[in-house]
Amino acid sequence: MNQSIYIKTEPGGTIYFGGLNENLAEPIRLSVLKRELTPEIQALIDEPYLQLMEYRGVSSVGDTGQLGNIGVIDLSESACIPSEANNSWADGFYLLIADLSKVSLEFDLELADDFDPSLLVEHSIKVSIPEQISHPIYGAFDFNLVISYSYDGSEISRELTDELVDRGYERLISLFLSKNNVITELYQAYRFDEIWRDIP
Repeated sequence: MNQSIYIKTEPGGTIYFGGLNENLAEPIRLSVLKRELTPEIQALIDEPYLQLMEYRGVSSVGDTGQLGNIGVIDLSESACIPSEANNSWADGFYLLIADLSKVSLEFDLELADDFDPSLLVEHSIKVSIPEQISHPIYGAFDFNLVISYSYDGSEISRELTDELVDRGYERLISLFLSKNNVITELYQAYRFDEIWRDIP
């Protein structure tokens, strides 16, 4: 028998996130000083998948073992600033690019028995960005992105689960600094607005 799975969430989409290499420190400083992105930083924003981790899916809220959208949440890793031994954030420059919207996902399962939601596992990434960085529409980046699924121990093909239907993505770009456990957003771009702040 076939079981149709349909999930709709807001937000959902793609997030790119990661710490930036030391060789980009000077281009970042020049960008902030001139209030204009240098070619090096612009190239990174244009092709973020070259240096940043990419996470894509519908969203959910909760922890491992809790009910997600339909099945059970399994958090495998986090998109967050690394922590030092003293529980502080690691120093460095970080870049977040978020293409978010209302999204939906639909796929079919071929099952021998009746569908059991407890056997559907939503393999997810915990998005946990400091509260100083927020989305103008969706607020804090404190949710999960479901990146894959399995049922009764068997992985469901990503060819079935990767096709998100969106309502039009609007990109948020946030370049920020973590220093001495203090977060400073240096640059934010959303729609046609840009915000710059000096490096402390």
